[in-house]
Formats: sequence, C-alpha cells, structure tokens
Amino acid sequence: MDEYIKRSEFIEAVKDIPMWGSAAAMLADSISAADVVPVVRCENCAFSQSDGWICGGTTLMPPHQTFPDSFCECGKEYE
Repeated sequence: MDEYIKRSEFIEAVKDIPMWGSAAAMLADSISAADVVPVVRCENCAFSQSDGWICGGTTLMPPHQTFPDSFCECGKEYE
C-alpha cells in the first residue's frame, strides 16, 4: 500500500534533471502534502460478514449491507 511518494525522495530524484528538475523540486516543496490514512476495506475487515457484503456492526453502527471495496472509520484488520 506504499503508493504515496515521500516529498524528500521526489525532490532528490528530480532535482538534477536538466531544465525542469529544479523547477519540479521547488514546486513539490511548495505543495501541501495529501492528508492520507490507510483504510481497511470491508472485505478484509474483522466486522465483515459474507466476504464484505454485510458489516456485522460495531457499537457505533448497526449491521448493514455494504460492498467489499467500501470502508469506514471503524474498520479493523483481521488478526
């Protein structure tokens, strides 16, 4: 799931590219980072039933129909 690029690694990789490298490095340094958090998809969640098609519910959410590629803030990886 490491699909996100570290700013420092990107800047190091592009800074020496002729003509555009320094501009890309300056631009990357000025853009705010994405606010990302790893999620657990319903199909891999401990609360999931029927291969992710039904959420078994938590104390905050009653059982309900879902989709395997959905996710929520209560997701918990199988252990």
